[in-house]
Amino acid sequence: MLPLSSYERILVLSPHFDDAVLSCWSVIQDFGEAVDVVTMCGGAPDDGLSDWDDTCGFSSGGEAAAARRNEEARALAGRVGSFRCLPILEAAYSGGEGSGERRAILRDCLTGWVEAHADRSRLLVLLPAGAGLNAADPAAAPGKPKGRGGDGLAWARSLKHRLYLRRTASLRATGLLSHSDHRAARNLALDVLWGSGRADVALYEELPYLWSQPADRAVLAVSRRLGAEALAAERPVDTARKAEALASYASQLGPLDPAGRLIGPAHLPARERFWLLTRASSRGG
Repeated sequence: MLPLSSYERILVLSPHFDDAVLSCWSVIQDFGEAVDVVTMCGGAPDDGLSDWDDTCGFSSGGEAAAARRNEEARALAGRVGSFRCLPILEAAYSGGEGSGERRAILRDCLTGWVEAHADRSRLLVLLPAGAGLNAADPAAAPGKPKGRGGDGLAWARSLKHRLYLRRTASLRATGLLSHSDHRAARNLALDVLWGSGRADVALYEELPYLWSQPADRAVLAVSRRLGAEALAAERPVDTARKAEALASYASQLGPLDPAGRLIGPAHLPARERFWLLTRASSRGG
């Protein structure tokens, strides 16, 4: 089991509004007041509608963002120490990961959280591992452009969107792709935190992506890139309480898993998996 009791404060970096509850419920249920949740993609687009938000029944990206913020509030209120969302757009609206603005916002958030708890001896930040199937080209699918005609940017976005759908159609037929926002959250946060010595870092396996492909390969790739050791651990889940919290995300559960496994406790995994990243040289002889 991941020894969370030794940490005085825990930050869960959630790429989207539902990921903390979907994948780190075992942490929230046991250490609620000591847990802070930050949702990276909490921004509201000015226009456009992504395929995902369209599937979820929204008429605009702005409507989707507002509804999902409300879902998050219902799910987390009274269950964690604090929660907030950052003004960062999903890749479906921003066109890809790693922009300078996204990096700066996330860096300021993470460093600010660490500094705010500088009096605590042990801090832990939980990051998405990147579970799910991997497309040959990990570029994000852009959202549906608004308008036609002479708008060159809209035309380029439309072309990129069509190429992405063609490239990933066969993979989508077999399961969920690893999400570019999850990889962006992980990689950008590691750029800030890894080697800083100011907080420990662990990866968490994401539901429902783990049903398509577990996170082991992604964790191995990250640990090799960092020259780190990934210490695996599992934590038991109170599936009834998790299902109760998940019910707040009514717009997402059906599209995320049409088989209905996210609705009710019956099919929720009884354990969640984590990997604590440590420097390989720190291993005992």
